[in-house]
Amino acid sequence: MDTCTKCIIPSDSRVSFDNEGVCGICRDYDSLRIHRKENFDGLLGEIRSARGSHGYDCVAAFSGGRDSTYMLYRLTRLHGLKCVAVFGRTFFTPPEILESARRTCAFLDTPLVEIDLGKTYSKEFCRSMIRSWLRKKHPLFASLACCPCKLINRHIFHTAREYDVRFIAYGGNRLEHFHAAASDTSPGGSERFSPRHMMRDMWRTVLKGTALTFNNPELLRHLSLLVQASVLYRNQYTPYLRLRYPGLRAFDYFHYAEWNESELARILGEVGWGMPASCVTSWRADCELEELKNLMYHYDLGMNHVDAFYSNMIREKAISREEALNRRERESFSPARFRHVLRILEFEESEFRFLLDDRARAAVNSSRRT
Repeated sequence: MDTCTKCIIPSDSRVSFDNEGVCGICRDYDSLRIHRKENFDGLLGEIRSARGSHGYDCVAAFSGGRDSTYMLYRLTRLHGLKCVAVFGRTFFTPPEILESARRTCAFLDTPLVEIDLGKTYSKEFCRSMIRSWLRKKHPLFASLACCPCKLINRHIFHTAREYDVRFIAYGGNRLEHFHAAASDTSPGGSERFSPRHMMRDMWRTVLKGTALTFNNPELLRHLSLLVQASVLYRNQYTPYLRLRYPGLRAFDYFHYAEWNESELARILGEVGWGMPASCVTSWRADCELEELKNLMYHYDLGMNHVDAFYSNMIREKAISREEALNRRERESFSPARFRHVLRILEFEESEFRFLLDDRARAAVNSSRRT
């Protein structure tokens, strides 16, 4: 047995398996649906009745990727909301994504606020975290590499205040929930984002960060960024943002609305969204660093975001297990993007040869399964 018999979580991951070959996630699975349609209708009514003094209803957190493009289209065309889109670009934002973001906003007649997150320090920090990961092979370093991007939440909330908007939409897709290899203790449903859970989550993060820093004192030189990205602006539901902006309400659009891959593809074609040439899939095409991080997660945890996403789609009956296996084989890795990330960060490919070897072994195991 090389994967769960119900999903595609690898059997050598940190997820537990029973005697029948079923992973612990499938065995204890509860639907990722968070809100009912009636909740969404009520939310839309609140948004429409709270239009700001500048004539806008909602700020959209806009990465230029496929899901945020899908969300922005539905907010403006399906729901008739006047939106302002906030877009953060980094060293890892492909030029095609930037062009698509501008083209989409022009098509939807939506103002686009561009935030440059690609400062030199961000690149140095990312390189430092990956260098630490190469030494320690700790999955937290892979996560910390994205810290500078978390600061986009500060700009998003500031833009909402500037435009006198009370609601902020994020394109978070519930099917992307990464169970963190059985170490995830998030409750199900809307409780996952409740103030009480977010407070507990904040303290767990502080304790983990303190332990990691104690064992890796070189992190002290990045302490300010680590606190901001891991505590203050980790996501749109942090206690700090709730207290700092008490009149604003952030929500994940696809925790309310149905995410339909066929409709998504049609809308991307309508707005002229362009997939970067080096991509093998439209999913997470907005960040090239994802290519390296997925290899790092697989090495550390025996699974990555691709495994989690397609497994969630199987559990939610969006695709069959056979289709998920085929798509993982076709869409899980782009050598061109991987090499480009290494060039940006000024690493030698030889330093990561073991990751490619690890992936090759996983591919062999997968082919044996079929």
